[in-house]
Order: sequence, then C-alpha cells, then structure tokens
Amino acid sequence: MYADVCFVAGSYDGPFDIHRVMGTIVLARPLDAETQSLYNMTVQVTDGTNTATTQVYVRVLDSNDNAPVFSQPMYEVSVSEDTPADTEILRIKATDGDERAKLSYSIHGSVDPASMRMFRINPGTGVMYTADRLDYEARTQHILTIMHENHMLGVGGHFLPDAAGTSVDSPVAEVLQSG
Repeated sequence: MYADVCFVAGSYDGPFDIHRVMGTIVLARPLDAETQSLYNMTVQVTDGTNTATTQVYVRVLDSNDNAPVFSQPMYEVSVSEDTPADTEILRIKATDGDERAKLSYSIHGSVDPASMRMFRINPGTGVMYTADRLDYEARTQHILTIMHENHMLGVGGHFLPDAAGTSVDSPVAEVLQSG
C-alpha cells in the first residue's frame, strides 16, 4: 500500500522536512530556542483516494549555547579603611542569552590570597561586600578575579555549566586622624 505524507501547502515554512513515503519528520537546519521555541505544522497523508490531516507541535528546549557576559570587563571601587564589615561595595552584573540560565557568582582568585578573605560575594545577586575591616597600612589595593557560571538545567536534569571571569580592583582609601 502506498501513502504520500507531506506538509499542507502554505501551512509551514520552517526547519523541518518530511520523508514523503515514510512520514518521518527530520531537521532540515539547526534549531535555536532563543529565535523560535514552538513550531506548529499541519501534516497530510493520502493514499491517492483518501486524505487525513493532523497537527504536529514541536517545542524546542533551550541548550546552553550562549556564554555569560559581564556588563563590563573590569570593575574598580575605592573603599575607605574605616568601612565596616558586611558593607555592600559593588554590584557586579552579568547576562546570559539562554532562557533557563541561572548565574552564580564567586570570588575565584586574587593577586594576594589574603585579599580573598577581605571580601565576599552573594552567589545569586553578584553583590560584593567587605568581609572584614580593611587596613591601608597592610594593603593599599586588592585585585580579585570574579567568576560567574551559568547553571542551566539540561535534558535529564543535569546541569550544563558555562563560565566567564572579570577583575575587581579595589584601592583602599586611608583615613587620617587629626590631632
């Protein structure tokens, strides 16, 4: 028995093709969920005498195909040595083009390892805080490397990480006492 399967004329113009005899729908070009995440196709089958149609819906799941990007390549902030611990000093901002991406920030490194103990960052917001009082006489400048990872829930519940980094330069301002 011979059957001919096709997309109904004018109902579809997208990244899929159909094998006319087997009825198999295949990719004709790559998919991108950020461009289009839902396709609706009308498929028709005929044996030469009888015809039937059905709707086929394809939902494209986003993959981790975009790297996260910081809003600027380097951040600089001056902090007074009399700034109390747990004071917000900077908001680091990054974006990711992936629909389901969740960014996570961390202090990755420092020119001086002691500097890493002087600051902390909120992993979910990118807000940076002093973790201790700074001492101008001990260190006049702290240079940190901040990383952000995009954790995206992929197929099967596995996280697909993607990361990028930037620098924070934090000169310490000395407080002079009069008298």
